[in-house]
Amino acid sequence: MPLTTRPAGRYETLDLMRGLAAVDLFLALSGFVVAAAYAPKLATGMRLSAFAAVRMKRLYPLILLNALIGLAGYIRAYPPRDLAILFVTGLLMLPTPLGSAEEGHAAVAINPPSWSLFWELLVTAIFARWAWRWSRRVLAAILLVSGVALAAQALSYGQLSQGFT
Repeated sequence: MPLTTRPAGRYETLDLMRGLAAVDLFLALSGFVVAAAYAPKLATGMRLSAFAAVRMKRLYPLILLNALIGLAGYIRAYPPRDLAILFVTGLLMLPTPLGSAEEGHAAVAINPPSWSLFWELLVTAIFARWAWRWSRRVLAAILLVSGVALAAQALSYGQLSQGFT
């Protein structure tokens, strides 16, 4: 059965939990809230471009603010050309070409937490394009495969704290 229905009302408890949660729990709860809010709209004809505009309008002001704060924090550490590269890649939520995490540089140097926003935008775009129509069986299979992959990572690295590295 596709995710096309939504219980009435807001999810105040989930809003509170999202505000207090670690990144992983926040993204899981956000996925639930986005699915509940947008599956009915997508089912009645909301276009992917309209969905993307709504999500960007909600998230991009924070991405811009964080890129500006990051720029201010690095102003003495990098020459102007490198600052410009850091700022643009930060605005686009892309890894910086100026170094690697192994060398002590954040993959998304100007705003390290933006790697999670990048994945949130990507996954919600996949949801808006295809996943809102998927059956519970398909979603359960994806959850199972994801759980196995997560367990494999935990066993392989001895932890789940990989972040943007």
